[in-house]
Amino acid sequence: MCETNRKATTTMFPLVTPRLMLRPLASPDTDALVRLYSNRDVARWLSRLPWPFTLDSARTMIREATTDLERTRGYFLRIETRASGTFVGTVSLRLPAYDDEPWTRDVTLGILGYAVVPEQHGRGFATEAAASVVQFAFENVHLHRLRATALRDNIASRRVLERLGFRIRYADVREVPRYGGPARLGDTYMLERDDWQAAQTNPQARTGPP
Repeated sequence: MCETNRKATTTMFPLVTPRLMLRPLASPDTDALVRLYSNRDVARWLSRLPWPFTLDSARTMIREATTDLERTRGYFLRIETRASGTFVGTVSLRLPAYDDEPWTRDVTLGILGYAVVPEQHGRGFATEAAASVVQFAFENVHLHRLRATALRDNIASRRVLERLGFRIRYADVREVPRYGGPARLGDTYMLERDDWQAAQTNPQARTGPP
């Protein structure tokens, strides 16, 4: 994707779904991020997260997210309800080829991530927000494929990916947490743009769980 097209995507926020609004992280989100990521039930599934997650961690996260957005190498978004503005969680799209130390040269690849505060679990918010970012990735950022890794025991996250049409590409992936400790077993899922487009025109083409 050319630089001009990537730059144009920064003007497209907020993304709006039937129940949610997704907008780039900003300084007022600091406390909400601490509440989300300092919860062990959330943090234990996120291998890239620093731990313990503090106010300084949140400020660093927002600063890096702002820089990534300005450089169009990543989109880290707050999820909130449209009705009341209640904080729900975060969803992200990272373009690894534009990292400072990239592990891939594939500029058509994006990495999807999401996290929801426990009190909002079970309402389909992760799926709704992630579906919006998937559409943004394929239609606006013009990516060809998306990737996401879910730990083996994270059943809820795996269901979100399967609802969106992701399929396991690499099984038995071992992820070492950023905060240390033993590697955890997971699976890397992929979604190709052609498969996503086919599912939009023919929902029966999607064979995953409902």
